[in-house]
Amino acid sequence: MYAGPDPVTGKPNYISESTRDPRQIRQVRTKLQAQVDQQRSAATNAILSYTIERWLEIAELDFQTRQGYEGYIRRNIGPALGDLPISKIRPQADDNGMFQVEPMPH
Repeated sequence: MYAGPDPVTGKPNYISESTRDPRQIRQVRTKLQAQVDQQRSAATNAILSYTIERWLEIAELDFQTRQGYEGYIRRNIGPALGDLPISKIRPQADDNGMFQVEPMPH
């Protein structure tokens, strides 16, 4: 189902769900339409590394901060999460209340 243009890339953004039960088709369609209507669908299909690169282009950072961010992104964030769509990444709190970012389960 069409969910509007991707705000980062401008490309068409679609959401989908499947069922093998013909009796659930109407229910699935209604659910998807509700997601679009309530804007709960992913705002973008862009991958995290693309989004970070665009942010770095416009971020007003001093030289040392930029160098630190770019190094951390290159060494840690990029290899772990860079190829994932940002809609598939969520923060997860551990027992101590510390947040970690991890891919959402399939």
